[in-house]
Amino acid sequence: MTDATRIIQKIDSLPPFPQVAQKVVILLNDPEYSSNEVVRVIELDPSITAEILRMCNSAYFGLSRRVGSVKQAVSMLGKKKLIQLVMASSCLRYFKKDSEGYDLEGKELWRHSLACALTSQILQQRVDERPEHDAFTAGLLHDMGKLVLSEFVRAEIETILRLANDENYSFLEAEKKVLGMDHAELGARIAERWNFPDGICMAIRYHHTPQQAPPADSLTPVTYLANVICLLAGQGGSGVDGLRYRGYSEIMNRFGLRVRDLHSIFILLEEEMKKSEEMIKAA
Repeated sequence: MTDATRIIQKIDSLPPFPQVAQKVVILLNDPEYSSNEVVRVIELDPSITAEILRMCNSAYFGLSRRVGSVKQAVSMLGKKKLIQLVMASSCLRYFKKDSEGYDLEGKELWRHSLACALTSQILQQRVDERPEHDAFTAGLLHDMGKLVLSEFVRAEIETILRLANDENYSFLEAEKKVLGMDHAELGARIAERWNFPDGICMAIRYHHTPQQAPPADSLTPVTYLANVICLLAGQGGSGVDGLRYRGYSEIMNRFGLRVRDLHSIFILLEEEMKKSEEMIKAA
């Protein structure tokens, strides 16, 4: 059995993505959605319900009074924040374990993933009319492949680092060369297994190599650039794979962004992350 085959089989070790979260996002995307139906679906999952109420009362959402029920949460939060909350509370369970192959603690990878989700959302607002929640979701899930690939990377880390340090491979290319699979491709396969939309799966697959996505696609380069910005801003360490990114100046030019724009994004991100501290501590 090849490494790639064993790696793909390992996807089954991840708990399935909560169907409740998927259903809620579908409902919220319906212009005629019913708040009562959203509440009913959320309450089907006690763990998501508890996490939503805990996060909802954190400083990030800045609500004027304490929320004691899902019905209150749905009525007080807008659609954008509710989707953030449902996705974050659903993803949190996957980041309890350290990704030792990448030299990343679970909390560190969670911080980076949340930062990337928030940055993707900020960037998407500047780029086009695509729903911001797609950007948030792609950013949140972009490194899911590391959760599965970590043990395989750990076993081959010396060979991977030799290729990256001595032979000018990117870390992603070295993963692919040694293991037959890189974390971006694996992350896309996980998202496909969980029935996420094609656009989100593609953004995950090419979040290191946006030039491979169709030219009309904006979500992939947004996810790529958000990832780079978060690493430059020190939001959730880069781990063993470091800052080995190519071509971000081309993406900056495509979106008409300059260095001064990055500075304003850094400030916005820092503000969002400060408000998100309760969500980060949950990991």
